[in-house]
Amino acid sequence: MFTGLIRHQGKLLQRNSNLQGVELVFSCVDLKDKLKLGDSLAINGVCQTITKMEGDIFYVQAVWVTLEKTTLGKLITESNLNLERPLCLGDSLDGHLCLGHVNGLACLTKKESLGENRLLWFKLPENLFKKCVAEGPISLDGIALTVAYIKNDSHEIAVSIIPFTWEHTNLHQLAVGDEVNVETDFFYNYAQQILESMEQKLEQKLEQKLEQKLGRKLREWHE
Repeated sequence: MFTGLIRHQGKLLQRNSNLQGVELVFSCVDLKDKLKLGDSLAINGVCQTITKMEGDIFYVQAVWVTLEKTTLGKLITESNLNLERPLCLGDSLDGHLCLGHVNGLACLTKKESLGENRLLWFKLPENLFKKCVAEGPISLDGIALTVAYIKNDSHEIAVSIIPFTWEHTNLHQLAVGDEVNVETDFFYNYAQQILESMEQKLEQKLEQKLEQKLGRKLREWHE
C-alpha cells in the first residue's frame, strides 16, 4: 500500500532482457540503507520487488504482464524514476491510498503554464476515463494527484502541478505524446465490482422468476 507521495528519485542504469521479462537496474543514494532484499517498492507507480542490491544500486524483475500493462517496458537508460516505499502502520496518510496496481496508460496531450503551476492534460481510455470525477483522486506515474478538469467529449482530464511536485518528480521530463501509468481510485474500483456483481445476481433472479411465472402460465393454459 502506498500514498502516491514521491519521496525519492532514482535513475535507470540498465535493462537486461531475460525469459521472465526485463530486469531493471537503477540507482538511488537515498534508499541505500532503507531497503532490503524482498522489499516492495513503487517504481513510477508500479509495485515491484527488490531482488538484488549492490550498495545504492537495486534490481527488480518486471514480468511480461507488467511490461504489457505499464510503461516499465518502454523506459530507456538514464530515465528518472519516481520511487516510493510502502506504508507502515502508523505512517501519515498524506496523499491517497494506492495499491501499485496499474489500471492502464494515459497519454499527455497538452501542457499549460498557470503562474508558477502547470496544467497537464491527459487522454485516457474510455474504461478509465469513466472512473474519473472532478476533484477526485488519481495516480499518474505513482504521483497522487487530483483531477482538476474533465473533457467528456475527448476523454481527457487535467491535473494541476505545483512547483514542488514538478521539480521532485519525473513530470517535468514529459513531452506531449508520452504515456504515464494510471491507477484510478481503488475504492471506486471495488465498489464498481460489487455493484456489477449485485446487478448480475439481480438479473439472474429476475430471469428465474420470469421463467417460473411463464412456466406456471403455460401449465395453466394447457390445463
